[in-house]
Amino acid sequence: RDPHPRVQPAQPQLVVLRKIPRAVAGARPARDPAGGRVLAPQGRATRVLRSGLPAAGRRRCVKAEKLFRHRSPTRKSPASCRTSTRALSRAASLQADILAHFEVYEFHPVVAKLQIYCSEDLGSFYLDILKDRLYTTAPKSLARRSAQTALYRITHGMLRWMAPFLSFTAEEAWSSFGSSESIFMETFSDFGAADPALLAKWARIREIRDLVNKDIENLRTAGQVGASLQAEISLQAPAADHAVLASLGADIKFVFITSKVSLQVGEQLAVQVTASQATKCDRCWHYADDVGQDTAHPTICGRCVSNLHGAGETRHIA
Repeated sequence: RDPHPRVQPAQPQLVVLRKIPRAVAGARPARDPAGGRVLAPQGRATRVLRSGLPAAGRRRCVKAEKLFRHRSPTRKSPASCRTSTRALSRAASLQADILAHFEVYEFHPVVAKLQIYCSEDLGSFYLDILKDRLYTTAPKSLARRSAQTALYRITHGMLRWMAPFLSFTAEEAWSSFGSSESIFMETFSDFGAADPALLAKWARIREIRDLVNKDIENLRTAGQVGASLQAEISLQAPAADHAVLASLGADIKFVFITSKVSLQVGEQLAVQVTASQATKCDRCWHYADDVGQDTAHPTICGRCVSNLHGAGETRHIA
């Protein structure tokens, strides 16, 4: 007899894969005879989640279904700055698309849209603009608090969007971020209705910003500027575009992430980018003519002096 008998490993739980016809929009998915709900990530390959799972797994699936079926509003806090208002409106538009896919158990399009949202809407636009407001304004300023409010609400919404297909990641994040037992006991966030006019306006601003960034990149390649904050922009725009850009007021430089923007009316869109001759602020990295005017703080600009030791700046757009 073997003095060290080998322990036989437990038999793995099987997950049944089925082939079904592509789901018709609005149609209810079929049920497995064993009682499992069929979910269709791409409309063809389906996975039965309940059957063959232990009790804990079945309870997890029940919680996931509750996430799909029940939607109750959450308390909202208004965001004061326009970029944050636009970000929440974009989140509302995206959530409407995501819930439409969830209704017919289509997960693959949600994965793609969420990836684009994180990289394009957040990473390359909203969060890029938001950094200056979070890093340089006073800790209790309305501009900074509104940014934190928007980020808090977007994070809550995003965890719910990803929970059905990134279950463990969402659950782990919820253990630190949430206040309830599980993300699967939560309901979708209430962002209100999306504002199509607001989204269209900011879509045009992003298009113009992309054109400006190309010219800044040309100067960076030529070695004339380092970061975009070293650039000064002279922007000529037709009446319609000029009205859109002028609505940004003095905050237009924060949207374009440059130290200065001059705006004029012209027949067509034209951009001129030059390197700033002003002094760089050691705190906010903007190039400004008033750096060192406060002798007590010779290396920072007047805006930073106000944010640190005065009443603080007022930001309404970005």
